[in-house]
Amino acid sequence: MRGEIILLLVFLLIISSCQSTQQATNIGGIDMEFLPAQPPTDIFREDSEFKVGLKLVNNLPKIVENVNVCVYDLLGNDYGGIEKECQILNLAPAQKEENTIYPESKLIYFPEFGTYSYTNLELAPDNTIIIVEMIYPLETKSSLDICLKKDPAYEVEEVNCETNQIFSGNKIRSDYAPISIEKIESSITMEGENNGIYLDIYLKKPVNGEIIISNEDVRNLMEIKVGLGSDVQFNCESDEGGLIKFEENTKKVSCNTLVNLRDAYEVNSLNIILSYNYRIKLQTGQIPFKKKNKEDM
Repeated sequence: MRGEIILLLVFLLIISSCQSTQQATNIGGIDMEFLPAQPPTDIFREDSEFKVGLKLVNNLPKIVENVNVCVYDLLGNDYGGIEKECQILNLAPAQKEENTIYPESKLIYFPEFGTYSYTNLELAPDNTIIIVEMIYPLETKSSLDICLKKDPAYEVEEVNCETNQIFSGNKIRSDYAPISIEKIESSITMEGENNGIYLDIYLKKPVNGEIIISNEDVRNLMEIKVGLGSDVQFNCESDEGGLIKFEENTKKVSCNTLVNLRDAYEVNSLNIILSYNYRIKLQTGQIPFKKKNKEDM
């Protein structure tokens, strides 16, 4: 019996921890986090004043413009509180020194001037949830060094140069962004006087957030451009209007091109550019109201 009680307590502890406040995101691109006690974990009595403070962190070594951040709650206008309010801003680039990125951060507050407060709490639900939604444009680059053989059967002794290759991990140099490249599978064939290069690119998206075209067009479409060196462009499969649809958490994109290799082999740079708008939400746990007692009314 005692063991059953202990197991029950452990289960309740796990459940309560899963329902705790989400304080920050950590998925790359632009992350955000609530500032301490902004908003507070308890909204006290009628007309208690508070602000929502956020820290935005740019992990990209480039300026990100037109970042749209909005705040709202679940109560609606009958109880004061937060009617949806937005700010549009630009974020300075992260600093890059050799292979190390030093993120750039910025603090913002809602409302920009003044404070929020709730009214008519005796008629309101017992709690509320405050939600932050951010939409921002991204263009990220990934690159790797790839060895190509004119004759796939030719044995190259000087460098590791295989007909079929798999790239993953540190072999792929990428910006720290929500959409990451998990691996790339490549193969090369002889096609007359040319060579065909075939790629399968495996993309991964975090659970938190989604790709959209714009605030008005929420279709989950993004653009991918793949190039070899500075001249050769790949043709990549697309789903709609030359864009790829990314609705799940993983996506495979197949690309191919023809090249004319003059030497027995060459090492070149493979570059992948991903362009999309990303929408992400951050929300508090349930914030309880401390309502007036009847004798106080």
